[in-house]
Amino acid sequence: LAKKRATAHVMASSSGADMNTLLEVWGAPALTYIEPVFRPPAEGNSLILQVTNGCSWNKCTFCEMYTSDSKKFRLKPLEVIEEEIKQLARLGSSMQSLNRVFLGDGDAMML
Repeated sequence: LAKKRATAHVMASSSGADMNTLLEVWGAPALTYIEPVFRPPAEGNSLILQVTNGCSWNKCTFCEMYTSDSKKFRLKPLEVIEEEIKQLARLGSSMQSLNRVFLGDGDAMML
C-alpha cells in the first residue's frame, strides 16, 4: 500500500500540474500545517516543515496521534515542498535564530 501511494505521489508530482492544483490536492495552503501539530519536545525551537500528513501505517495499538480524519496519510507534492523552501529562503535574515528544520508528520522519509 505504501508503495502504491509513493507511486501515485511521483506521478502527481511529475504530471506538470500547476501549484494551485497541487495545493488543492494537498489540502492546505503553502507553509501551513494540517492540524493537529505533533512537535517532539526536542524540536521545540525547530521549524516544522510538513512533508507528509498522518502516518502511512497508522495501526499501532499504542498510538492515537494520527487517528483524526484530518490526519489521513498523504505525501505533500515535491513541487509544493520546493516552493515552501524557496519562500523560507526569501525570509532570510528574519529567521536567523532558526538552527534546525524538522520534517513532519509521521513517515516523513516516505518521500
